[in-house]
Amino acid sequence: MVESKKETFALVIENRNTTVRGLSFALESHGIRTRRARSLREAEEIMKKSEAPRLVFTDALLADGTWLDVVRLANRRARTAKVVVVSPTADTRLYLEALEGGAFDCVAPPFAGADLPHVVSCALRPESRGPQPAGRAMYASS
Repeated sequence: MVESKKETFALVIENRNTTVRGLSFALESHGIRTRRARSLREAEEIMKKSEAPRLVFTDALLADGTWLDVVRLANRRARTAKVVVVSPTADTRLYLEALEGGAFDCVAPPFAGADLPHVVSCALRPESRGPQPAGRAMYASS
């Protein structure tokens, strides 16, 4: 059975405040609780001290790391979270690198519409290992 969205906790790691607010707002409007971190280090502390997130949305570049560091951090947890890389623009190279590096998907603003809920829904499916063809949200809006 798929976990209900109200029980879902997403960690949003971002160093650009405007994108965080937009993404956090979009997730919360779909019933997903969010917690914010401004660095890899802060994300690691949150993951140690609180319930494990089911989803992690991370900026591609952080002050103290990259999306790949976040994937590695998520994979060290007992309950592995699906990591979605957030890019400020549609970037084919980043998209492919993220998927090859173990991220679940890669998205870009705007976060309105059906793309983000589709990515979340696919990520919460227990059997899901990566983006579904219709879930390539980065390119649906470009």
